[in-house]
Amino acid sequence: MDPDDVGLKDASPETALRAGAQTAQLGALRCWSGWLVPGLDLILPRDSTVLIHEVRRAGVPNRLRLGEALDFLRAEMAAGRSMTTELTTWAAWLAFTQFGRQRFDTVLGPDSDGLLFQYGTYTFSGRPMFTVDFARQFDISDEDGEHDHYVQVHCELRYETEPALDGLGSFSSWFFHDSGVDLDQWFAAIEGHLELLLDRGPSEIELYEELQ
Repeated sequence: MDPDDVGLKDASPETALRAGAQTAQLGALRCWSGWLVPGLDLILPRDSTVLIHEVRRAGVPNRLRLGEALDFLRAEMAAGRSMTTELTTWAAWLAFTQFGRQRFDTVLGPDSDGLLFQYGTYTFSGRPMFTVDFARQFDISDEDGEHDHYVQVHCELRYETEPALDGLGSFSSWFFHDSGVDLDQWFAAIEGHLELLLDRGPSEIELYEELQ
């Protein structure tokens, strides 16, 4: 990175180092085969760049703002993909576990921050596909502290149907932070449900956020 290119010739060492780290981070996200843009149903071509917002600490130490959740998941998904390999279910699962461990600035409560794993054969994309959904749900309160709505961040992996997958039927399982349940034990139990898919690459991947 040339300091003259970004106006950092006379900048402090701390500013230059931070800018260089951001440039290296964005450079690692180039040259993907494609990316489905949430809400736009658009695949970005090779050599496109996905921008990641600079991490800003929320009021609680080591917790990110809720508005950064989707960007954080995108970054973890990018880390699991290289220029020469397709993203596998295993890489997507590892990205989700990292996302699931990162805490966000949620309201207090045993059901304010939940992880959801579910699968089944659905027609969400217009034709039957076996769909695995890694999701996270945040409880959003109003000014009086009462429940107002939920924000859900989804990573959907879709596979062509086949008898082995159709035979799995459907399944769902929740985990909630601060509920006393061990997160690693939940991850281990969920991983067992992915045995048939871990080495496969999904036909479609969609990351999106929705309000409920």
